[in-house]
Amino acid sequence: MNYPWKMASVTDLSGNTIPPSKLNLQTQAIPLLEIEFVSGNKVYAKSTADSQVQNGGTWYLTDNLQVLDIDISGFAGKFGIEELTNSKMRLKSTMPVSGVDQETIMVFNPVIR
Repeated sequence: MNYPWKMASVTDLSGNTIPPSKLNLQTQAIPLLEIEFVSGNKVYAKSTADSQVQNGGTWYLTDNLQVLDIDISGFAGKFGIEELTNSKMRLKSTMPVSGVDQETIMVFNPVIR
């Protein structure tokens, strides 16, 4: 993709939006970043406030292109690809919701300038 992604919401597996207050602080911070995947398997997390790179790392598609393996500080893990189009990216993950681990979907929209 030639543009970064910004997390718009986190939902349960039924598509119901989970309020940010029920998510841990690490997850609450993701919408403050634009995640940019570039060639060479590099990924950058940029501040939405000033577009400065906060940190970077790597990304790989694994498991027959069904898993996105991201390794950057504050946003690392193996995420199941539920949907990946030019207009939406939905990644499945297990994360704490109100302190209890649950399967969720992180919904990202492209940042097109």
